[in-house]
Formats: sequence, structure tokens, C-alpha cells
Amino acid sequence: MARGANLRLSGAVLGQLANPNFARAAGMSIGAGMLGVERREQEAEERATEEVTLELLRKAQVAQEQGDMRLLNEVTQTLDGMLTGTKSSQARGLITEGLSTVSGQRAATQTQQQTNTAKSILKTEQALEQYQNQVGPLSDQELAVQKALQQRLGVMKQNGAAVAEAATMQYQTDVQALERDATLREKRIAAGSDILASLDPESEQYEKTVSSLEAAGLGQAVRQDTEARLKIEKAEGEIREQRLKTGPLSADEVAIAEKMGLTIKNPNDPLSRKLFNAAMETRITEEVKISIRPISTPEKPRAEAIVKAQLRAIAREGDYTDFFFNRDIATRIEDMSEDQVNELMGRVAGLSEAEVPNEVNAWLFENFPTEMQRSQKFAAKNQRDAEDIGALTNSILKGRGISASKATEEQRAVAQREAELAISGAESALRRQQGPASGGEGRRQRRGKSEVAEPYTIERRTGTGGQMNRRRKP
Repeated sequence: MARGANLRLSGAVLGQLANPNFARAAGMSIGAGMLGVERREQEAEERATEEVTLELLRKAQVAQEQGDMRLLNEVTQTLDGMLTGTKSSQARGLITEGLSTVSGQRAATQTQQQTNTAKSILKTEQALEQYQNQVGPLSDQELAVQKALQQRLGVMKQNGAAVAEAATMQYQTDVQALERDATLREKRIAAGSDILASLDPESEQYEKTVSSLEAAGLGQAVRQDTEARLKIEKAEGEIREQRLKTGPLSADEVAIAEKMGLTIKNPNDPLSRKLFNAAMETRITEEVKISIRPISTPEKPRAEAIVKAQLRAIAREGDYTDFFFNRDIATRIEDMSEDQVNELMGRVAGLSEAEVPNEVNAWLFENFPTEMQRSQKFAAKNQRDAEDIGALTNSILKGRGISASKATEEQRAVAQREAELAISGAESALRRQQGPASGGEGRRQRRGKSEVAEPYTIERRTGTGGQMNRRRKP
């Protein structure tokens, strides 16, 4: 019975399978199952893509903040590779959106990288300056470090924009430091002047204070006190002279009274004379107070700082090894006299911050035209050399299949050294192709330096004209 029932059931099933509607429904069911698997695979791919893309975008943000172009390029390459191997349209959309975001971060990353390079330039220059200022000879290890720093500085200075930004950073740092120093100095000068004003100029304490201030480099406080006492003494004399005046007011005095706001009805009235003398005494007293009031204002220290920072910047750019017959602008600035400094400060008084550097440059050109021109040519040549070496270095790297933006420091250093040697060799060859100078100077250059034991003299012979002969010992 059971077996027969199973057979009848199988027959029923077979009958259903033979039914066209049943076959269509079964096919749809199987297809739905297969689509479900594909959908799940697609969703898994999209989730994985989203997770990886988000992680890459976090790396791109870090690259932007740190100015790491290499990391940003790696992120871009990874996203490009994902886009090639992804089939899901939604996953491809996520990757494309990520690429767009990373592309938008490229400019900001490059800017930060340039700023990082500028900071590194300043730090490297400071390190080299310490070696240059070191007393005594450098050890072999120190010389090796110094050479490595110089090479690294040369690589970084191929980036002209970073060099300019480094100069701006140094300028701003100098201004801030110098302004603090100038403000502190102004306060110390004002305090010194106050102390001197409270002392008897004939006393021993006054002399000790003067010596102390001058030893501390605050002689300006002494000069201010001396000038103030002279002005006060002059004002007191004018007041005594005014008090002694009597009689009717003159036409000039009446005009002065009107400017001061006094109403003079009768110039011959003795009361008018008394009012005028009192008003003049008050006027003289106020004028002397204004004249001896410290001129230290917030603008003065900053103006002084900007002037000094601009002088430093010019000196740095034009500082080459000079001789007593060929001075650079750095030496001239260092040797400026107090009168020259005061003249320059007088020129910038009342100017805006933007106008001060241009006025400093103009003053230097007026006073040291030759040195400014030489130093500017020197600075311009340094910039051109750095740009030429940088371009040739990039060309060498490109010839080796290395992207300039992806080259390691070692690869760039090797390429830069080759570029320097190539340019140096080209310049030497160019000099050899140029003919020697005309005249005796050219002959001396060709045969080198000659040692002459004794000088030549001109011996005159009758009828033969002048003849140059070596002078013989008697």
C-alpha cells in the first residue's frame, strides 16, 4: 500500500511537471534564487568598496594636512585600480566620488608640501649657520653632516616658490622678534629718562645713572634727558621774559591773543596785558610739556622692526664672499653708522607698513648703488642656477623613468649631483671656446702667471727710439 501510494504520488508529480504553468513558475523560482545570490554578492562588494574608500579618504586627509604628496598619489593609484576591477555601478560611483574628492585635495596638499619645504629650508640654513659660527675646525663627522645639509638645501632650493615662502617666513619672524626687542628697549629708555628726570644733574647719583645707562646701550635716555632739560630751561627763560613785559599790547600780540581765543577789547588796558602774559605763560608751559613727552608710540617699534627685517632680508640674499675692494651689501649694512641709521629711520617715519620696505630699498640704492647692484646680480644668479639645476635634475629623473614627484631623496640627490656636474662642465667648455682677451692680458692668461725677478725699465738710445730691456745688476 505504501509503495503503491508513493508510485501514485510520483505520477502526480510527474503530471505537474508536465504542466506548462508549473514549469514557468519553477523557472522563475530558480531564477529568483540565482538573482538573490548575485544581489548579495553585489551588496557585499559595495560594502567592501565603501569601507576601503572611506579608509583611503582618511589617508588622503592626513596627506593634505601633512603635505604628503607621495601618500596622496598612492591613494589615487589605489582608487584607480579599484575602479578598473569593480563591476557594480554603485561601487564604481563610490570610487569615482572618492577620486573626485582626492583630486580636490591635491592643490591644498601641494601648498602644505611647499610650506613644509620652506620650513625645512629655514631649519637647514640655521643648522648650517651653527657650523659656520663654530669656533675651531670641524671634525670629519661634522664636515660630512655639513656637506649632507648643503646638498639637501640645494635640493630644496630648486623649488623657487618654497624659497620665496621661506624668505617671507623669515621676514615675518624677524619683524616679530625685532618689534619685541624695540618695544622693550623703548620701555627701558623711557624708564631711564624718568629716573634721570628725578635726579639733580649736579649730583653723584646722576653721573652714576648716566654711566650705567650708557653701558647698557641706553644712551638715548641720557640724550633725551639732556634735551628735555635744555627745552625746560629755554621755556623758563621765555616765561621770565614774558612776565617782565608791560605796557599796551602790540598789533602782533593782539593777533596772537585772538588765535588763543582771548577777547581783547582795549589793548591799552593794563588788565589786557596781565591776561595776555598769563595766557602766554600757560602756552609756553604746555608746548614744552608736549616737546619733552616721550615719542615712543606703538608704531615706532614696529617701523624700526620692519626696517631691520628688510635690511636683514636684503643682506641674506646678497651676502657673498667680498673683499676690501669689492664689498657686498651685507657688509655695508653691517657697517652702517648711527647717523645713517637715523637718516633711514627719518625717511620711513609716517609711512605705512607696506611702504617701509620699498623706502628701505630706495635708500640703500641711493647710498650704496654699486653694492646693491652687485648683490642683486649675485642673488639673481643663485636663483637662476637653482632653477637650471632643478630642471635638469627632473629631466635626468624622467630619463630614468622616475617621476619627479615620486623620487626618493637619495634618487633626487644623485640626479642633482649629476646635473651640477653637467652644468659645471658645460660652463667650463664654454669658457674654453671663448678666445683669450686681446693684448698682453690674453697672452698672460694663455701661458699662466710668470715670475719676473726684476722690473723692466725703458732705456733710450739716440736714433733708435725707446727700447724695453731687462735691467741688469751692476
